[in-house]
Amino acid sequence: MRNEYLAAANRILRADQGSENGFKTGDGLPLTSPAVGYIRTAYGLKSRFDRLRERGMLTTLEIARRCGVSTNTIADWGRKGRIRALAINDRNQFLFEDPGPSRPNKGARKPAEG
Repeated sequence: MRNEYLAAANRILRADQGSENGFKTGDGLPLTSPAVGYIRTAYGLKSRFDRLRERGMLTTLEIARRCGVSTNTIADWGRKGRIRALAINDRNQFLFEDPGPSRPNKGARKPAEG
């Protein structure tokens, strides 16, 4: 049963995504960030941050140090899709996938599509 709750929490982790997908609280109200936090706490579920960290996702500072660039560069690469960034909350905070040896070069442009 716990895995079912975790699976449901994965689908509604971010309140804005949950509301967009039609999820509501038990009272029928729109799903908010505090409501998601309450559900997570009530059922002893790990936060999105903790689950993504367990999967090897890195903070902005960690990936900046690995790539030898600034945190602003990492944020820019994430916005431009040059590295994979996953939102961890509804406050515009992200964790990043380590691109390994295929990381972008600072100043290099993403190849044009088409």
